[in-house]
Parts: sequence; structure tokens; C-alpha cells
Amino acid sequence: MAISFGKKKEKITDLIPYSKYAKKSNRKIGLLEKKASFKMSSDFKISDEELFDL
Repeated sequence: MAISFGKKKEKITDLIPYSKYAKKSNRKIGLLEKKASFKMSSDFKISDEELFDL
């Protein structure tokens, strides 16, 4: 499916199914390793599995 814009109906983007777009892979911190971190509070309502389930 394409989205068009203007009088000339110029195509500006295509919509694809998310299942084709999404690639399941583990994410690594990479360049920010040892420079960045994060911490979740103990009352965070989403489990780690739900948050990081890609």
C-alpha cells in the first residue's frame, strides 16, 4: 500500500506489514557500553520479558 500526496498524487511512502519489517534480534549497547546505563524502579508495572520482547 502506498501513500500519495498533493495534486500530482506523488507517492511519499509505502506501508508494509510489521511482520516483514520487524527482525527479531538481541540488542547490544555497543558504543555506549561502560558509558551509559539504566535502572528501573522496583514498582515498575511491566515485567522484563514484556518490556524487552521483540
